[in-house]
Amino acid sequence: MCNEVIQPNDNIRLIAQDIVMKSNTKDKDALHLASAVYGGCKYFITCDDKFIKTVEKNEDNLKETIKNIKLYNPIDFLRKEMDIDVIE
Repeated sequence: MCNEVIQPNDNIRLIAQDIVMKSNTKDKDALHLASAVYGGCKYFITCDDKFIKTVEKNEDNLKETIKNIKLYNPIDFLRKEMDIDVIE
């Protein structure tokens, strides 16, 4: 389902550094999110609820950096964006 492969580059590293600085997220998490931002993704799907909460908590600080990307866990993505009733 991948439309494009995002290769590591300095721009992604700079975005990641900004994410860490503005939200105190872990470096690896910030790099993954920065790659999605750089690639112009609409969604960032992760099972790491703590990471999602950290980003949401710092949403005002990150707005300019992460733009309009929405972070979801897989179940919430299916429920909210795909309008699929998921049984846990």
